[in-house]
Amino acid sequence: MFLHRIGCFFLFIGGGLLLLFFASDASLQTDYNYLFWAAALILVGWTLWRRFRPQKERASRFRLLRRSRIEDEELPTDRT
Repeated sequence: MFLHRIGCFFLFIGGGLLLLFFASDASLQTDYNYLFWAAALILVGWTLWRRFRPQKERASRFRLLRRSRIEDEELPTDRT
């Protein structure tokens, strides 16, 4: 859970560095270190964010119908 938040933080910082790269490019004093660090942080942040995000609980609203449907699908059908 905590690594998910760190990944989100890295995505945010990487986006800020990417904006700084575009600003440095617009000022005609391009600093490619911003681009490198932005790409690295976005890649690491995306990986952490996707891998460690909390799993959603299934809705229990129609659990009886869903359970019976799954059991029906698992039964073999021997129609000859």
